[in-house]
Amino acid sequence: MRVSANKVQLNFTNKTYGTIHSEFFLNCSGPSGQKVYDLKKGLKPRGGYLSSVITCPKGLQDSAIGIQRTLSGSDAWYTPRIAI
Repeated sequence: MRVSANKVQLNFTNKTYGTIHSEFFLNCSGPSGQKVYDLKKGLKPRGGYLSSVITCPKGLQDSAIGIQRTLSGSDAWYTPRIAI
């Protein structure tokens, strides 16, 4: 979700009974290109929680998207696009 003019908050929660062996990212994008922030690897079962507020740099403040990717990189899931 958008927190302010250039800040985005991304939340992931693991509600399963196993560890989620994935990588979690936030990607800021705009006219200057894009920047990917590596947030965390793995979420513990039942209560594993990731909450992070990222300030997207100038020129990369049009939109952001959250990404969960398997460690092998073969599968990825995306949050809805967040307009900044």
